[in-house]
Amino acid sequence: MEIESSGNGYKEVLRQEIQTLRALVIELASLFPGGKAQAEHWFKVLETVSAHLDEDRCRIAMVGTVKSGKSTLINALLGQDVLKRGAGIITAMITRIEPGSEPRACLVFKDWDEINGEINQALSFFPSPLLLDRQTPVDLRRPEDRQLITQVLNQVEKDRLMSQDNLDQNYVLLTSYLEGYGRLKDKLEAGQQRLELTKAELAIHQQLVGNESEAVFLKDVLLTLPFPWPASGLELGDCQGCDSPIPQHLAQVQNYLLKTDLVLYVISSRVGLRQADYRFLSDIKRMRLWEQTLFILNLDLGEHENRSDLERLLDRLRRELAVFQSKAPIFAFSALDLLLLRLRDQGAMLAVAQGLRENANLQYDLLGQDVETIQQAEARLAQRRQPLEGVLHSLSQTLQGTVQNLKQRLRRQIDSFFDNRYGEVGPAIFHYIEQYREELDRVELSDNLSAFMPALYLLYQDFQQHLLTFLTEEINLRILEFVRRQEEWLATELATAVNPLLVSLQDALSLYYQEMASLGVPAPVPSLSTADWSRPTGLQPPLFTLELTLGWKMRGEALLRLGTNLVTQTLARLKQLWRKIPTPTKRERLRQSLSEALSRIKNQTLEETRLSLLDYAEGLKFRYFFVLVDHMVREQEAAWQAALKSLLVDLDGLKEAIQQQEDRKADWRRRLQGVIAQDRQIETALIDLREAAERETLS
Repeated sequence: MEIESSGNGYKEVLRQEIQTLRALVIELASLFPGGKAQAEHWFKVLETVSAHLDEDRCRIAMVGTVKSGKSTLINALLGQDVLKRGAGIITAMITRIEPGSEPRACLVFKDWDEINGEINQALSFFPSPLLLDRQTPVDLRRPEDRQLITQVLNQVEKDRLMSQDNLDQNYVLLTSYLEGYGRLKDKLEAGQQRLELTKAELAIHQQLVGNESEAVFLKDVLLTLPFPWPASGLELGDCQGCDSPIPQHLAQVQNYLLKTDLVLYVISSRVGLRQADYRFLSDIKRMRLWEQTLFILNLDLGEHENRSDLERLLDRLRRELAVFQSKAPIFAFSALDLLLLRLRDQGAMLAVAQGLRENANLQYDLLGQDVETIQQAEARLAQRRQPLEGVLHSLSQTLQGTVQNLKQRLRRQIDSFFDNRYGEVGPAIFHYIEQYREELDRVELSDNLSAFMPALYLLYQDFQQHLLTFLTEEINLRILEFVRRQEEWLATELATAVNPLLVSLQDALSLYYQEMASLGVPAPVPSLSTADWSRPTGLQPPLFTLELTLGWKMRGEALLRLGTNLVTQTLARLKQLWRKIPTPTKRERLRQSLSEALSRIKNQTLEETRLSLLDYAEGLKFRYFFVLVDHMVREQEAAWQAALKSLLVDLDGLKEAIQQQEDRKADWRRRLQGVIAQDRQIETALIDLREAAERETLS
């Protein structure tokens, strides 16, 4: 935890320097009230930097397979047993933990649209004759619908819902919702979507997240706890196991990883790396998070005889990880470099400090002059400001033109990537759906018609599971790779557009500083540069999801097709009696109906996929990339304007001060000397801080 302490140390130094700079601006403003415009700008810059530091958050995701020890590791880091996990297969929330002086918890429940949507999706194709005539969606709040779900669950044969020795997740989901509703109905029916718990009530949190039938109603959990080590601005995320059998769980982990600064991958010493680990590690590399991933080997000391045994285990783990990286960082926990990236506003503070000192220096030197001399100095500086303002205006126009051009090119690139015929996503999904072949021979069918719906249900569940897994493990990663390429392309294009004009801006600033030197205030010319391109807080590329809405109508069509086949079979038997031609058996007719129903499901899924991809591509343009482009340009313009306003001298306040009584000028000079001396100390401290941070990062 020493690293985190260092990171906090840097931030605390910056906060102290912000307070000192603010006090110096107040002192300078009190000396020359007429120059309040400059002071107000400096205050605004310092407030922005302070806000960024306060909002700063370093997110650390704890990932690994089920039972690798993620929750146990977090409990050990916190020095208390706070994380309780249910053993169910359907709970997918990520528990987030942040530092605070008093323990508390905030639990967010799903809304009724989400709850009933999951229930109705689970009931579609559910093998129960009670649902044959159902035309309207189920609502858990209605007593008659809860009674219907109870009857459906009691009627269904569990052994028909077993897949790979796991009880069907929809059966578990429906059972959990039904059982949990009785315990949570008062909170849910009152419309309560957030449950705030104090220290004395934290046991309620453990009860809710540890019980599957109650945890199924939750979608977010945030714990605030005292940390036994400095952890300001830190968030720990306890993620679902990456080997969860449910694709939606992996998608939720991927979504959290997009916001993460550091990934801690926990490996159990009892089992080492398994196939699920290799698959997820490959996903992490494709998401370009490998450089932010550290590995922690969770030792089960009862499994190892001595230190040599542990060394052999470590050597084996290094060899296995060498597939991804020759020297993977095991046991190395350092978030310092990530925390330092958050201190990029330090440059804005340095500009304020430098501009304030130069302003105070010039006003100190000119304080003994008359008003006419001050006016001449102001006129000379104003003349040099005009080229700066002209170049800045040209930069702004260039950027606006660049924005429109980039958006047009982004449209074409996104449309090409998501093109249904030639793109990298649509054709892959369509091919997967079209080529999907279920082995109908392995489906157990009897001559009894009641076997049709359970068989169709298992076919549909298997198809849905395979498709969602393909979307999560392959398609979303392709999209994220595309998004990262476009982000890098955007940064390159913007830099190419502004760099030539940045040279002109630097030349104009050099002439301005030459004029200041001729007025008796020599200073090195600051070097302007492009701002660090970054995403706005909270903006992340969305993951592609496919909400299959195959419901009551599709179920009815499948049964109608079955009836048609049975009628055909009856007619065929009559022909057989007349012509003595062999006809398919009832079991073969059932199998044919299953095949036709699955084809209809695939066709409907293809159509929904086309519509979903179109909607997703438009959302990626307008809700992510266009927002990102506008933000990057605004940040760049704001950075240059802030730098120039901080550095350029305003003599309006000085002209007013010259007209005051002569006996006050000596006091003003003394106070100005104090401002200049303190400001030099701040500049030195900020430069030393930056150099120390760079040295420690390199080491």
